[in-house]
Order: sequence, then C-alpha cells, then structure tokens
Amino acid sequence: MGLSLFFIFAKIYADLILNTIFEDIPLNSPPLEGWISKFKEFWKTGWSINTTMKEILTTINGIPIRRNFVTNLPYNSYLKVLLKEKRKARILGEVIFWKKVRAKIFHEIDFDRQRIIGNYIVDFYVKALGLIVEIDGSIHDKKQVYDEMREKYFESLGLLVFKISDFDVRNNLNLAMKELEDFIWNHPVFKNLQFLNPPLRGRGISSSEPESLFQK
Repeated sequence: MGLSLFFIFAKIYADLILNTIFEDIPLNSPPLEGWISKFKEFWKTGWSINTTMKEILTTINGIPIRRNFVTNLPYNSYLKVLLKEKRKARILGEVIFWKKVRAKIFHEIDFDRQRIIGNYIVDFYVKALGLIVEIDGSIHDKKQVYDEMREKYFESLGLLVFKISDFDVRNNLNLAMKELEDFIWNHPVFKNLQFLNPPLRGRGISSSEPESLFQK
C-alpha cells in the first residue's frame, strides 16, 4: 500500500512539473518540435500500460488473462456447518481435481475449494476470475432443474460457471483440464484487451487522464 501511494504521488508530481515546464513552450519551436509531444505521449502511455499489467492474472497459450473480480457476493453464514461436512466427505472427483489446481499449480491461478455463494456451496471458485467450477456427478444428473436454477442465479451475480463431469475427472483428467484451459483463454471476458493491438494516437495530447486499455 505504501509503495502504491508513493508511485501515485510521484506521478502527480511529475505531471505537475511537465505541465509547468512545457505549458508556455510552443510545440513548433525548434529544436523542440515534436519532442515534447512524444515525451508526454511516452509518459502517459507508460503509465497506462503499467496499470494494465496489474490487471493481468496470468497467460495461457500466450494470451494474457485479465482479472474479473466480482465484488459484494452474498454469503449465507448458516451454511458453514454444512461446508465442514462437505469438506470431510472427500468426494473422489473433487479430490482428484483439487490436486491439479491447489497451490496455484494450474497456470498460477488461485482456486478456493467449497466456497459459499448466496445460499449455495460451489465445488471450486476462482475469485480473481469470478469463475465457478463444478464437478457434475450422478447426483447432479438427477437434479437438472435445480442445477439450472442454481446456474442462472450465479450468472445473475455476474459469475461464470464451468462444469466438468465427474466421469471425465476420474477417467480422463488431462482432457478435463484442457477443456477448462480452453474455456478460460477463449472467453472474451478474460482476454478483451486493447493493448494487444493499441491504436496509434495523433500528435495532439489531451490533458485528461489516459483512457483505460480495457473494453468495458
């Protein structure tokens, strides 16, 4: 936090100096023609790229994956007792999957196991991506209507849901992990970055803050 405040104040101070020094100098005054504009452009662009890099969580197949935090998720504290029971149950498919993603070993992505969201407990949750991963087994198959209602609820909160069959986790884990990988790096929410192909600006430099490099 201390370093972040330091860099913020450093940028404000540097901008003040730039505006003070160059405010009264005509941009067409030789030998400064074009140099001042390029310097200001470099300063603002560099700051924007630095901000953008902080939004990148990881890379998959060479594609930067941006963070997708979903804040203020509802939480039913009464489910804590049930949560402990589910963790003790040690369902085989969940245990196998957990060994593949625990401690950020899957593309340095942090997974939470058995997370309470609203009145539900999800199998796995990635906070930095707003992503729920569910292991579907025979129990899920018998509750199709319930699962559809549950998924619509998560989506109404702005969350993404990815489902893997328990059979695939137990019998073809590599395929299951590849499908999860493809889901993340192909999803537009995680890779919609302008800086992959940034537009060139003209010589005129606006005095306002640089635009965000993300599509909203």
